Amino acid sequence: MKCLKILDSIFEKFIRFMLTATMIVLTAMINILVLCRYVLHVNLGGLEEMPVFLMIMCVWLGAGLVAKNDDHVKIDIIHTVIKNDKAKAALKTAVNTLTAAVMWYYTYLAYIFVSKSMRNGDISSGTGFPLWWIHAFVLIGSFAMALYYTKNTFKEIGGIRR
Repeated sequence: MKCLKILDSIFEKFIRFMLTATMIVLTAMINILVLCRYVLHVNLGGLEEMPVFLMIMCVWLGAGLVAKNDDHVKIDIIHTVIKNDKAKAALKTAVNTLTAAVMWYYTYLAYIFVSKSMRNGDISSGTGFPLWWIHAFVLIGSFAMALYYTKNTFKEIGGIRR
């Protein structure tokens, strides 16, 4: 169990580092693109698509990090109607279980997507950048969400027993 906590800590530090670095590069790149286009009237070729790629990386890595603490946006209408704490816990467990199952299936689909992208040799039209590198972040993010929602489900099951 201690080994899993260490791996989880390393994975979280990796995600946080990547998010920080990506956001810094994204901000700098957008400022440079705006400066070049509107002030210097210089076209930087296909670099206009790079901020989109960086944003994809940020969204998918951030989604995995948000799933760790179960902080995704939720609507708590049912929780205001249900007064029994055991029923609320059972509902939350059912929702986490369904979410985990859907995310595991989505991870499988993302794996197929990345595999096909690698096999087909898809590249971006502007820069010739291999798109599977960007698609891999969809796989990493969906895997992280599936893993953390599974963990949250087991945590909820433990909470129901008490």
